[in-house]
Amino acid sequence: MQPVAEHRAGSSEVGVVVALDGDHALVETRRTSSCGGCAGSSACSSLSGPKGQRAVTIRALNLTKARVGEHVQVVLPEGVVFQAALRVYGFPVLALILGAAAGDALGGLYGASTANLVALLGGLTALIGGFLMARRWDRQAALDPRYTPVIRQTVPYQPLNGGEPAIGGIPVSAKSS
Repeated sequence: MQPVAEHRAGSSEVGVVVALDGDHALVETRRTSSCGGCAGSSACSSLSGPKGQRAVTIRALNLTKARVGEHVQVVLPEGVVFQAALRVYGFPVLALILGAAAGDALGGLYGASTANLVALLGGLTALIGGFLMARRWDRQAALDPRYTPVIRQTVPYQPLNGGEPAIGGIPVSAKSS
């Protein structure tokens, strides 16, 4: 198994170290980079904050020995976000489609009047099974060092115009409660 430090960087976030935990650090970031290109990001409330600026705490491997209060860049290994999205969203949807198709075929054996009901039950059952499998994969990935976020570097503190403190370009005053 490859050590985390050898992975090429995929997505990254800038945040502030808020606590240390052995070889790891808890880093508070603003979940914005994945939403920045979205046309609806200015009105989005899916992240429970103004314009999707909810604070998120990430447990990351502290390779740089960053200290509490330092601004850092946290990276995920290349491809991890895509793999996670595929497992969490793609697999359950595929299970729904296959379950509905199997239910439709099975229901057709008992007559046309029950085919739709059996297809619905088959699809819902498979969807629930797909979400349970995705949850299991998520728990396994949390223990796998290949999927661990890594603090790649410390970054200089950069206040916004007017000297207002910021994390990753977002004013600290925008922090949701």
